[in-house]
Amino acid sequence: MAEQLRNLFTDEVKDANYYSIIVDSTPDVSHEAQLTLILRYVTGNGEVVEQFLCFVPLKSHTSKWLETTVLEIIANLGLDIKNCRGQSFDNAANMAEKYSGLQARLNNANPCALFIPCSSHSLNLIYNAAAKSCEGAMNFFDFVQNMYAFFSVSTHRWSMLQSHLEQANGKHLTVKRICDTMWSAHEDGVLALKMSYDVIKKTLLAIATSNSEKTHAKTEAKALAEKFCGTVYFKELIMQSANRCKKLIQIY
Repeated sequence: MAEQLRNLFTDEVKDANYYSIIVDSTPDVSHEAQLTLILRYVTGNGEVVEQFLCFVPLKSHTSKWLETTVLEIIANLGLDIKNCRGQSFDNAANMAEKYSGLQARLNNANPCALFIPCSSHSLNLIYNAAAKSCEGAMNFFDFVQNMYAFFSVSTHRWSMLQSHLEQANGKHLTVKRICDTMWSAHEDGVLALKMSYDVIKKTLLAIATSNSEKTHAKTEAKALAEKFCGTVYFKELIMQSANRCKKLIQIY
């Protein structure tokens, strides 16, 4: 099925003649790094589409290996690199470096392949830098991460939280992990605290006052409950605005 779809997408690209490539690397669930290749092109009816083509095991992070791999994939698809009109990656040095990054190497193969840094990734870097420049913001996100860690490291505490969430009426979300490379994960984490504020605080207080819990767990639960205040609602409003901007960039 995958091969049939790749052939279909490749035929559409050949009809369009010109295309752009989007390349990124990410670890899978088994923590093995893999390269992702996406083609962007305009169909015969004028529709701009992006089609995922394949995952490739990431054997090296060097720009030379990335160049060889990307050119090999494009050639195996029967496409001509000379018809590539755009390339977009993140801002990592091996991808975006002006003289020896992947974009520079592909540009040597085809000067018409205009490099455009990923706007979403650039905005993500701006958000992270802005948050790290503010002590209050750093402390708040540390609290969000600590909240997730407190429940996730213990199957008993996680089960207790999920039970309270199921018993509560209305839409509630469980605690989320903060991810430095994805700003949307920050918004998801803060939104979960806002939507489930009462339930999470109730669970923390239940753990803090339980005679069956260990002392260190009770102490940590009490500390988290005391830090858990209504400012999470204000922070979530800020996060919503930032995330809307990021989603608009992804669309356009």
